[in-house]
Amino acid sequence: MSKHNILFICTGNSIRSVLAEAIANQTVGHRFRAYSAGSHPSGRVHPEALARAGRDERAAEFDRSDHLVEILLVEEVLGIGKQ
Repeated sequence: MSKHNILFICTGNSIRSVLAEAIANQTVGHRFRAYSAGSHPSGRVHPEALARAGRDERAAEFDRSDHLVEILLVEEVLGIGKQ
């Protein structure tokens, strides 16, 4: 069975959407692959969000906050979510 994708969006992509992504991947990761992005990303993920998500600050998946357009472009180019 293929996984469905979830995209969590907030303004800065530094705390809320990052935590939602981590929680979703930890709790329903067997069925879904979560991503996060922001409309005006701060450029970095807040250290407290990383700590609460159980991630090291050097973790590659949370090395910076992502812009919504970047995620949508990756989806279009790579076909994420298409079956």
